[in-house]
Amino acid sequence: MTNQTSTIKHEGWLTKEGGGFKSWKRRWFILRGGDLSYFKSKGDPTPLGVIHLNTVGHVKVSDRKKKNNGFEVQTPSRTFYISADTDDERHRWIDVLSHERDLLNNADKPKKPEKVGVHDFDLLNLVGKGSFGKTEDKLYFILDYVNGGELFYHLQREKKFSEDRVRYYGAEIVLALEHLHLSGVIYRDLKPENLLLTNEGHICMTDFGLCKEGLNSPNDKTVTFCGTPEYLAPEVLQGNGYGKQVDWWSFGSLLFEMLTGLPPFYSQDVQEMYRKIMGERLTFPAHISPDARSLLELLLERDPDKRLADPNIIKRHPFFKSIDWELLFQKKIPPPFIPNVKGSADTSQIDPVFTDETPSLTMAGECALLPTQQKDFEGFTYVAESEHLK
Repeated sequence: MTNQTSTIKHEGWLTKEGGGFKSWKRRWFILRGGDLSYFKSKGDPTPLGVIHLNTVGHVKVSDRKKKNNGFEVQTPSRTFYISADTDDERHRWIDVLSHERDLLNNADKPKKPEKVGVHDFDLLNLVGKGSFGKTEDKLYFILDYVNGGELFYHLQREKKFSEDRVRYYGAEIVLALEHLHLSGVIYRDLKPENLLLTNEGHICMTDFGLCKEGLNSPNDKTVTFCGTPEYLAPEVLQGNGYGKQVDWWSFGSLLFEMLTGLPPFYSQDVQEMYRKIMGERLTFPAHISPDARSLLELLLERDPDKRLADPNIIKRHPFFKSIDWELLFQKKIPPPFIPNVKGSADTSQIDPVFTDETPSLTMAGECALLPTQQKDFEGFTYVAESEHLK
């Protein structure tokens, strides 16, 4: 929650890109108490969202979205794209946000931080998926290139998928969520933007920035309000604590979207969407099969204690009766759709909004060496035969 008693450092109207359906909305922004909050209208008591400045990586001018006077605010879970009315106002916001972020980050900084360099290690592997390396003043996280495209990109182009295709993608997602939950991890951000297709057509889950670890008991709960509005479970909105069941609500919302083209309770008004999630009756288009309808009703049960959240029972549901789960796990069932890519470097299935972006390195500075940030990279293993990152 935003500290309403703190001094307002800056406020005004800005236009922000939405996190789900990338529409642009005019919002009233207030910078106060280390948080940047945005509201539907000036004077509203409850913000639509809050950006915590102590999590912000950079604030900079951006023309990526082809908006006048645009700038971006990068956080671990999302990059916010914002447009000001004038160039002067844009630079005013960038300056004040950068200043407040630096004040927060420097508050806990020791006087003599230790520098790290290339001599510390060569290259670090992350459980076989991606690599991590350090140079004198930068940290590099190198991910596998998955060039089949975002599921979101394909869904936007095709509007909706066939039931057989949804069944296949859904089954692979069930295996992924089952593995995470057995490892004590809640994913918390299941949505088409976080699912990639490999060049062979398999689902690849990515972006684990909102994961919650350490929930090993069936009764373990957490309370952090996070995720993407369209896919939030009712218990997250209620704020009374939630467990792994939230991922299965999001799974039901994702299946519904793949089958129909929109999440089940979608509204451009976020508060209206929350109201629908909490209480509106679930309805289905006529083309949804009885088996799909049955599964969705069980997954989109508002009471988490009654919700279908056991992967073993989900696997036995009639909707998945044609799936051989062992063959699926071994990737021996051919995917229903193979992305049209010509080699491992092909970018044709990647949304041009990403390929048109100019790569840039974060400017090196003292904030890059905060001890609190260094702790995020503990526990990696050395790969001595790897070459130094250049």
